[in-house]
Amino acid sequence: MTPCNLDVAPDKSNGENSDTRPRLQQVVDCIERLHLNDREHDYAHLIAGGDFAHSLPLTSRSWLRNPAQLVIPAIRQYQYQDSYLSQNAFKGKRRLGAEVSRLNCLFVDVDAYGHSPTATVAAAREILLDSGIIPATDWTFSGRGIYLRWLLKATPATPENKAKWESIESYLVNLLKPIGADQRVQDLARVLRLDGTINSKSGLMVRTTTESGKRYSLAELYQAIEPNLVPEATFQGEAVLQENRFLSPATALSFRIQGHRRLSDLSILETIRGGVLEGSRRYCAIVAAMTQRGLGYDEPAIANAVHGLKFLTTTEPFTFEDRQEAIRASVDFPRLKTDTIVDWLGITPREERRLGVLVSGAERKRRHVACQVGWNRQQRSTAVTERRKRFIVRTAQVFGDCPGHSLREYGEMLAVSYKTVSNALAVLGLRTSGKPGRPRKLPGI
Repeated sequence: MTPCNLDVAPDKSNGENSDTRPRLQQVVDCIERLHLNDREHDYAHLIAGGDFAHSLPLTSRSWLRNPAQLVIPAIRQYQYQDSYLSQNAFKGKRRLGAEVSRLNCLFVDVDAYGHSPTATVAAAREILLDSGIIPATDWTFSGRGIYLRWLLKATPATPENKAKWESIESYLVNLLKPIGADQRVQDLARVLRLDGTINSKSGLMVRTTTESGKRYSLAELYQAIEPNLVPEATFQGEAVLQENRFLSPATALSFRIQGHRRLSDLSILETIRGGVLEGSRRYCAIVAAMTQRGLGYDEPAIANAVHGLKFLTTTEPFTFEDRQEAIRASVDFPRLKTDTIVDWLGITPREERRLGVLVSGAERKRRHVACQVGWNRQQRSTAVTERRKRFIVRTAQVFGDCPGHSLREYGEMLAVSYKTVSNALAVLGLRTSGKPGRPRKLPGI
């Protein structure tokens, strides 16, 4: 009987993505393809056997010289099963987004369980073509789903490039969401399955097929999706603080927290009501615009927030001009009292129970009383517990100093009932020398 050679690819495959290369060569080619642009002291992280608690950081200088000596033994230990590789390069041994030093690719993980990989790729190709997105460099069958990758040219991980990478990644994942793109897989420190290894859940090998075979620049990809991106809100917090110099840092922070909580409450109220009611549409737009402006967001961001609200219509529509007029009117209201907003929006006591800060004075008083009652109850419970502990300690001392007495005699010494003494001794695991009392006669016997 000939021994099994783990470095030879098994006969098992998905039937649609075959690869005749030896398994060892597939692993090495995958690492070199992904980390082609890494500098000498950049790190790639290898996770062998699905052990995410321990990753093997490899410098480009070490594994490029002899990848078989460093990588293959770690994978062989687990018989080539469930091994993962970081997609981007790191400047240190910690696999964190903040430690990323080189951006190597963009990726989308499509969970196409139960569907043909080639059919899933064809559907993704059609969506990308209709959206004007550059085709992927290659796609990988992960044993159950597929990975689409856009390999990048040499791209340092500057803050600006990281922001562009995250925008493109989020856009691609949302674009392919209808065919099963995993919304959680869009972080810089992500690891994906390594070519030539086995997915233990399906028993199939991870294999890569070339799509366009091209490497792209980050600017090229960003230019393709930029027309479809929603303008991001620009924060101008320093300018707000300069205009409000009378605010202390603590007060300014409290003011910002209240603003974000008000926006959150507006969103919750919109969900409760199914939209903004007709009688409060203008007021709601003014409050949203005023709060956004107070937090330091620019005019385009304010317009996006207001136009993003769902305004209900029964008799008269709330037109674009009406919303713009409400945004302009919000300039006249730099601040509003919470009670005024509650009155404007007609928030009912039942709705206030589900909100955080947009509540009336009566609701705030009720919450304060409930909080005070709860605190007092906790204090009383703590005090009772402390008294009970002191009594148990005192009971143990008396029981040790004066052994051989009955429960009633111990009760007289401690000025408590014999039942209290019995409970304390039960807690201590002690017994008296007295005989048990006469058993209680049960009815009907």
